[in-house]
Amino acid sequence: MALIKCPECGREVSSMAAACPQCGHQIVAAIAEVSHPEKQPVVAKKVFFLQTMNSGCLCGIVITAIIAWIFISPRLPDVLKINKTSTTTSIILTNGPVKEFYANGQLKSEKIFKYGHPNGPFKEFWENGNLQTEGTYRFGGRLDGPYKKYYKNGKLYAEGTYNAGYRHGPYKQYYDNGKLQVEATYRKGGLEGQYKEYLVDGPYKEYYENGQIKAETIYKDREKNGPYKQYYENGNLSAEGTYLNGRLEGPYKEYYENGQVKKEKLYKYGVQKPPESTQPSAQEPDIPSR
Repeated sequence: MALIKCPECGREVSSMAAACPQCGHQIVAAIAEVSHPEKQPVVAKKVFFLQTMNSGCLCGIVITAIIAWIFISPRLPDVLKINKTSTTTSIILTNGPVKEFYANGQLKSEKIFKYGHPNGPFKEFWENGNLQTEGTYRFGGRLDGPYKKYYKNGKLYAEGTYNAGYRHGPYKQYYDNGKLQVEATYRKGGLEGQYKEYLVDGPYKEYYENGQIKAETIYKDREKNGPYKQYYENGNLSAEGTYLNGRLEGPYKEYYENGQVKKEKLYKYGVQKPPESTQPSAQEPDIPSR
């Protein structure tokens, strides 16, 4: 035991005293702080060091995982899943060539995938084996560059250019006999300038995207003249009638998709005639003879 001076009031007190009897200042705590001033900073330094180590380890793990994915992912199996339907069998890949087949085994499409999206040249085929579409995918599955589409018989249907998914530049569309049908220019998906449609005399057919016929008629003097038929996408008849100099003339029928008649109309010079009344005409009663 020894006498020391109180740091607060300067009075001599015992070193074993808990507090100064004069001012109440804590003596033991003061001695500990003076004797070991470096303990608390050392603890703080240890905590900071551990936090730094944890952050560094986490960053290292993340960087290692990224490097591993870059070098290992190209070596991973490309096949993700196989889609089977009644008409097609699709093999979906993450990276590399993709082939899709019809149910009969005929090739339906050829594409290249990168990180789960089509990227690069592609081709699509009709079920008869003829080429249907060809072009290039870029920018995560967007059409980019020259693009062509064909009829089932192999003749060219349309050709144009895409830019990052938008139709851009000259566009041409053809009849199935090879004659020019439509000519236009697009800019970033929007029509720029005139849209020209060339009507030629003779049979005319319009098709759905799947190649199924949509409508058929006959043109004469650049106007519809003759029988007209319209179809559902499944091939069933949707409507039928007759055109005369570009206007409907005579009976016209519309059908449900199951083939039942939906509506029956009658046209004269392109104007629908009101249905004939089935009510008996009002007649004055005969005067009874007397």
